[in-house]
Amino acid sequence: MTEAGQHAAALPLWRELLEESITINGRLHLETLGYRTEAADCLGRRGDPTEAVRLLTDATRLEDPPSTNVLGIGRGLSNERCNSG
Repeated sequence: MTEAGQHAAALPLWRELLEESITINGRLHLETLGYRTEAADCLGRRGDPTEAVRLLTDATRLEDPPSTNVLGIGRGLSNERCNSG
């Protein structure tokens, strides 16, 4: 559909694939990023560049607040550096 220029019809399909991939693979997986790019392309081509940019920038947003796992890893690395010197 996308290649045929049917962007409005293709968009819901790309969004469905995107949401499924986020659930299964996470939002930074290459497959997820590919679906996000295709959906953003459809949005831009049908005349909604603002929403296309928002969809693309959602991939780069940080968790708010950062997960405790990330904080734990950072603390562990910091402790290792302090104890190794």
